[in-house]
Amino acid sequence: ASEPALSPVGNPATTGDQYFNTTSNNMLVFNGTIWQVTSSAVTGVRNETTYTNSAGVSTFAIIYDLGFVDVYVNGVKLIQDVNYTAGTGTDITLTAPLTLATDTLQAVAYSTVEFGDFGTAAFVDTGTAADQVPTNADVRNPRNRVVNPSMAISQENGDGPTVVGSVATYGSDQFAATNRTSTGTLTTARTTLGGRKANRLTVTAPVTDLSGVKDVLGFAQPIEAQNCFDLNGKEVTLAFLLNCNFSDVVSVAISNSDFTRTYVVEFDVVAGENQLSTALTLEAGTVLANDNSAGLWVQIANNNEGTRQTSTLDAWQSGFFVAGSNDNQWTKTINNYVEITNVDLYAGNVPREFQPNSYAYDRAECQRYFVDLLGGDTSDLSPIGMITYWTTISARCIVALPTHMRGTPSLLISPVTGFTVLSAGNVRTSSAAVISTATPSAVEFALATSAAVLGESGWVRTNGTSTKLAAVARL
Repeated sequence: ASEPALSPVGNPATTGDQYFNTTSNNMLVFNGTIWQVTSSAVTGVRNETTYTNSAGVSTFAIIYDLGFVDVYVNGVKLIQDVNYTAGTGTDITLTAPLTLATDTLQAVAYSTVEFGDFGTAAFVDTGTAADQVPTNADVRNPRNRVVNPSMAISQENGDGPTVVGSVATYGSDQFAATNRTSTGTLTTARTTLGGRKANRLTVTAPVTDLSGVKDVLGFAQPIEAQNCFDLNGKEVTLAFLLNCNFSDVVSVAISNSDFTRTYVVEFDVVAGENQLSTALTLEAGTVLANDNSAGLWVQIANNNEGTRQTSTLDAWQSGFFVAGSNDNQWTKTINNYVEITNVDLYAGNVPREFQPNSYAYDRAECQRYFVDLLGGDTSDLSPIGMITYWTTISARCIVALPTHMRGTPSLLISPVTGFTVLSAGNVRTSSAAVISTATPSAVEFALATSAAVLGESGWVRTNGTSTKLAAVARL
């Protein structure tokens, strides 16, 4: 028998209508002419394209719906918005071009299925205008915009405790704390919890009364502009788990990147765990640019009794503020602490359960801003890179970065005499290390050597546990 000419709600069938055929046990969709099994009604439900012999190429043509394309290089899956961008629907662009003629890029595109009107609202508003169905451009809006939201990574300072100074101190990667008071001490430490509990970042006032009136930032994170530019003018939700040892009021603030506009919220908290959230609408120009600069600042559990305090709550206002006038100034009581985890910033106002990213994804995201190439706990004789070539006075070494960073990093080496060149069974001790070049994908440095033999191969190693080599590309 032929399929019905009417949609399941009795109206004339229109393109996109679907129903389940209980005889054939197939889901069918009306393509404008006939009813077809859903998987055959959309061109290229799974469209795979492979490119070879593309050394030096970074942009590849492939048709896809936004948010529905996977990219592999030599069989390794890349991370979207880290290793490549896919924002056009017609091509993808690698952060760094392929380097070898033997490199193989494989793109797998998945088409979405358009649903017809079944008589009731079939979609949840995820941040578009009221009563509008999200377009393909909005598909990825439900993603979290926060880097390291479950505090999975702490490669920069370890698990702590770390003393917080007058400038941003990153106790857990991408989460910073700042203490601009005239007296007192603030510390941060990451707590690794067992079972299914998330890690937490703890800020403590452990030594003396923080009696100054300048601002104290408990937790702060800049969010890259290109990761939140599409949220301009939309409603967003900020949610997080806060654990503390007091019952009172704490403040949360969201600011634009140049700190000229701020939205402050106060929360009543109790001693113990508090699941907190607030919904607000970003202004049309909150995120100033669509690039790799800072777009938003999210600041949680801050204190201020001076110029950074405001009595205007739950509304955008001119200026930079970190606390409301009802804030309890929790850092003024010795041994008070605040912990946060599961920080979630997403489009829309529909409550949702926090979904952590994979450890590999969070680590790659963190390494866009900081890469600990060689930590201070590294044992003697650890190789860090191979000699690429010799000159008459030095040996050069290139260290590939594990993730393409957000920009050309600055490099931290301490001490400069902490490296040794090994070659042909000889130890050629370096007298100094001089950084020569750095790119978002690799760092190169030259080591002055006691002897140089052109054409030799060799390794650079560390001299001991005090050696530090890191790449920093902070927002």
